[in-house]
Amino acid sequence: MPADSPPEPGPDPVPEPGPNPVRRGRADRARQIADVLRRQVLGGTFSNGLLPGEAALASEFGASRNAVRDALAILGAEGLITRVQGTGTVVAGHKVTHGLERLRGLAETLREHGDIVNEVRAAELITPPPAVAERLQPPGGEPPQEVVHVERLRRLGGLPLSLDVTYLAPDIGRQLLDEDLRHHDIFALIEAKTSSRLGDASITIEALGADPHTAAVLQAPPGAALLMVERLTRLEGGRPVDLEYIRLRGDRLALRGELMRNDRQ
Repeated sequence: MPADSPPEPGPDPVPEPGPNPVRRGRADRARQIADVLRRQVLGGTFSNGLLPGEAALASEFGASRNAVRDALAILGAEGLITRVQGTGTVVAGHKVTHGLERLRGLAETLREHGDIVNEVRAAELITPPPAVAERLQPPGGEPPQEVVHVERLRRLGGLPLSLDVTYLAPDIGRQLLDEDLRHHDIFALIEAKTSSRLGDASITIEALGADPHTAAVLQAPPGAALLMVERLTRLEGGRPVDLEYIRLRGDRLALRGELMRNDRQ
């Protein structure tokens, strides 16, 4: 290399770690503030229904008033708060909480929030798709050739909360067809009719947007956020008896549970 040639460029220097955190954008701060305020709104922190003013919130979160204003706009778009001239920011909506600690029906879980009333849209004996029959196959047995199909629109306080599609093992499902599916949970009816207790369930929960038909049934905007719950429930002996696909309005219900970390084998 000639003596007067410039040195080869080296790698970019790695910044030394320091006490100052990386500066976050206003949108990031707004989202963080909205996450905390959302839980406070839903948890009843603001018992009088009135949120603190923007200046107080800015001081509490160590953020600019613009970031607070953007956070309130996020919650306003979700229908949780609204601005009332001369009053301030008030709670406009709430969600009921569905606990995940125990295997219970919707009416059992939400009893403290009011009565669940079901609109029974279908209750019939059908030939199931193979994938459904396989899920309801008893241990050591054959997939059922028929299952009972039940579809219910479930309302809480008169408002649509969920659309439930249930497939039941035929010997149990047939006993439920003449029962009051409008006012009773299927879980309670299964235990009453079989004199057996439900044991456990496998559950999957994911978020999805409401298709136009589901949105119309649930009286929600097309594309509205739903919680999709797939649950396969078994009797205590391990026999699968109830396969459900439940679409819950995400703006009216939140799932909540207590999780334990236990490293002991």
